Amino acid sequence: MLQKLKELNQTYRRSVNMEFHEILTNDTREHSVEDKLFLQMVSSITSKQQFSRSSASKIAKKETHTEFQKDYNTFIQSLMDKGFAEKVPESELDRLDGKTWYLPHHGVYHMTKKKIRVVFHCSSRYQVISLNDKLLQGHDLTYHLIAVLLRFLQEIYAITADIEMFYKFHVAPKDRDCLRYFWWPQENLDQQPHVYRMAVHLYVAMSSPAYSNYALKHTIQDH
Repeated sequence: MLQKLKELNQTYRRSVNMEFHEILTNDTREHSVEDKLFLQMVSSITSKQQFSRSSASKIAKKETHTEFQKDYNTFIQSLMDKGFAEKVPESELDRLDGKTWYLPHHGVYHMTKKKIRVVFHCSSRYQVISLNDKLLQGHDLTYHLIAVLLRFLQEIYAITADIEMFYKFHVAPKDRDCLRYFWWPQENLDQQPHVYRMAVHLYVAMSSPAYSNYALKHTIQDH
């Protein structure tokens, strides 16, 4: 029975490919020059351990609502508690090679869960340039929907899961200064803000979807 289903699957794939050339169902896509460069870069820096003063300084002060401020501070603190962010040491504040960027951020509440999420703006522009302008988008490593549906013909059982990929893959230490942000510890907006940096890939960054999918597939292949 399984063999017949697999044969049927292959036959259906061939027929779909003949009729709809623009959505080939062989799960492969051509890589552009930039895609190949992106894959070379991430393959060279990916490791098992990684799996396991612009306008950004103006954030949050416009929002003085007590509950909002408390939730905002709790979220920011949780980033550091979980190892997703870190304070920039005083000795590293004045990086001289120009590879630094400061990200504005703001908080939004989930419509039903009333849970806050702090969004970092990688597309925010300073002097016409944004961080996303300097990032490679990478190859689209997600599968076509029709290819996913056809897989249901291959085996008896199908398993689905919601995998939390973002914030799970670390950025190389040498690149983390491009993810700097300001924050006031202990909710004291009267003090000078401290400089922090994200240690993980942000879901709003141009390169994050491709890198996260690459890292996920790399993990699957390893294990």
